[in-house]
Amino acid sequence: LKNSYVNYTINLDTKQKTKRVTFAMNDGTPDSISDYVRISLDVCKNYSLIVQHCTMDCVSAIIVEVNYTLNNTEKKLGLPLPILDHFSNLSSCVELKFQKDCGSDNICKANLKLESKLPENFTWIVGKTKEVSLNILLSNIGEDSYLTTMDLSYPKSLFFKGISKPQLADVKCADQATSSLSFLNCEIFHPVFKRNSQVEVSISWDLGDAPFEEEFACVSVNVSNKNEIGNAVHNTYNIPVRHGLNVFLKAENQITEVDIRNKAVDETVKFNFQVTMENPYNASVNLTLSIPVKIQDRQIIQLQQESLKHCLKTQKIFKQQPEQKIKDQWDCDMHECECWYFQCELTAAKQDIDLTARLLVNNLKQLVKDRADIVISGVVLFDEKLYQETSDAKDIHHNVKMHVTILNTPVFNAIPVVAGSTVGGILLLLLIILILYKCGFFKRSYKDMIEFEEETEH
Repeated sequence: LKNSYVNYTINLDTKQKTKRVTFAMNDGTPDSISDYVRISLDVCKNYSLIVQHCTMDCVSAIIVEVNYTLNNTEKKLGLPLPILDHFSNLSSCVELKFQKDCGSDNICKANLKLESKLPENFTWIVGKTKEVSLNILLSNIGEDSYLTTMDLSYPKSLFFKGISKPQLADVKCADQATSSLSFLNCEIFHPVFKRNSQVEVSISWDLGDAPFEEEFACVSVNVSNKNEIGNAVHNTYNIPVRHGLNVFLKAENQITEVDIRNKAVDETVKFNFQVTMENPYNASVNLTLSIPVKIQDRQIIQLQQESLKHCLKTQKIFKQQPEQKIKDQWDCDMHECECWYFQCELTAAKQDIDLTARLLVNNLKQLVKDRADIVISGVVLFDEKLYQETSDAKDIHHNVKMHVTILNTPVFNAIPVVAGSTVGGILLLLLIILILYKCGFFKRSYKDMIEFEEETEH
């Protein structure tokens, strides 16, 4: 055996791509070394290893693999050469385990708890909402958690702004983006997130103004570790998304009075709805007009042909008449009214919708005993699942009502009353004079008698 050698190769951390240990003295490959030893000599060779800073895995054991072969340098005639056992494995492995504070079983059972929340009732209004923050509280109420990582995924329209954390919190984050999503990877107290520890952070994003195609923006938070027994926690938020628009509706002369008591011909009335709009995301916006045209099967309004020529008239809607008296106000929410409905598409920044109609006086005289209100309504409509009004002004209106007050009060003629009162007063005065005359009030003797009685009393 004097001339027999064992050639061997030592490979470090064979289960990992990124090596956690290297040879201290090796100018070639730092994680592998080849050497030999003579079998006949009782000599051991020592190799120093350097443990790298833990960045990937501080839990699983480091596997050191040794591969060896036998080399005979001299052959003696007639003597057999030494060989290795043909059925034995020509390699051997050694495990280098990390020291962990994980109890007697040396298995760390972390217990991660994740609490996170957005602002209450938060809705992302594209074009108005400029930023949003997600508050996160992460706790470990179990044993140590190794290489704890928090991963967030979110739409590309959310731009990572920064992270707010306590000064001593060891939290490092890096963001990256793909063609469809953005990601944020945060290292939480690497390498060890100790037992009974917690950290609170706030992650902020700037919100883009570009149109967002989905109804919800999904933000996902996933926290995991590299313990032998995995403990992952997960939260998902579906943020409602609306696109901003600004629509202001007003009406000229919201109350119009028409006195029909002395009219014999129909009265013409005009209505004007004014719309001012900012619509940067091209929402489909319509003005819906509701116009009462019949009461108790009597037509009260007749629209002129040129009115609402750019609006789409919908099918007439008839409502059954209930068993109750007609109220003094007629609008399309009442069962007594038969109405016409028009939809006017709003496309311009400023737009006027004009309506001209004739009031049918003869029919109104039969319906109106004293006074009544005809209510014409205008309502701005858009898809509220996709769009939202952005103005905070108090005078923003999407619903306007115009009133036409019909007066049919009978004229009170005071002349007969005055004449009758005058004649009655004169007759009453004559009657009193007649009674006094009959009683002798106007005779001289009666007057003297009265004077005598007064002198006697004195």
